[in-house]
Amino acid sequence: MIETLDTSVRLVAVGATLLLLVLLLAGEVRRPIKVALAGLLLGAAAYLFNSAEGLRPSPALRPLIDLGSVFEPFWIWLFARHCSSANLLPCSYGRSPPPSSLAGFPAINCPTATLPVST
Repeated sequence: MIETLDTSVRLVAVGATLLLLVLLLAGEVRRPIKVALAGLLLGAAAYLFNSAEGLRPSPALRPLIDLGSVFEPFWIWLFARHCSSANLLPCSYGRSPPPSSLAGFPAINCPTATLPVST
């Protein structure tokens, strides 16, 4: 019972991750962020699939799934590196957020956000 539920939840999470991947690839995101996030999402899906007890992939796919889940820390590092680089702002993925979106959160330390200051 629990194993069936675990496998079902993992398959739903893998499906949602792949849907996010399709939306990411179809959207307008800068190329370095798109590549890093695509690898991150594929690695997360591979890790979810690899760690499920109830899923038994074919022997031909097993090395690819293992490789995808092993490289997940690399994609996390690459995504963080691109987010903190000079040409990609860390809080907005390259675009400045509208000031009204952060008006209720004065504690956010985002270099792209300019909050109105009353004098």
